[in-house]
Amino acid sequence: MYLFSGDENGKLLARIDDPVPQTAAVFGFQDAGLLSPGDVNNDGRADLFGNGFQQAGPGGAPDEGRIWVFDGKATVDNPAARGVVLYEPRDPTPTEGGQCCFSLDKTDYNKDGRPDLYVASHPTTYRSPASTRAGAPMSSTAGTDRR
Repeated sequence: MYLFSGDENGKLLARIDDPVPQTAAVFGFQDAGLLSPGDVNNDGRADLFGNGFQQAGPGGAPDEGRIWVFDGKATVDNPAARGVVLYEPRDPTPTEGGQCCFSLDKTDYNKDGRPDLYVASHPTTYRSPASTRAGAPMSSTAGTDRR
């Protein structure tokens, strides 16, 4: 991912590399504008999401997906670091092919003055316990914790 200055020069401020590079994995697919997490560490600077929804998860399951929150201040102040990770939220229900972190959003759900992160998995089709027919389409979403 690249972070450019918003002024008329458009100077490159920082490059953010995948913290866990994997062959054929997508990194940084969705971090823009409305999806930016805001200032999650209260240092006065906006922080950044970086996701890899097709990456093997921390446990090694293929296409489990991963997400990172990068420190915006440290990343811009130290561009040679190529991204300073604040934390990696973990999918509480990791599954092979689950593609955690396919979609992202933020708001202050618990009203503590800091943005909370809503992270969802790729839509999945499976049999719903409430359904009488197999393969009923359902959207599988996964919250995250900060392990």
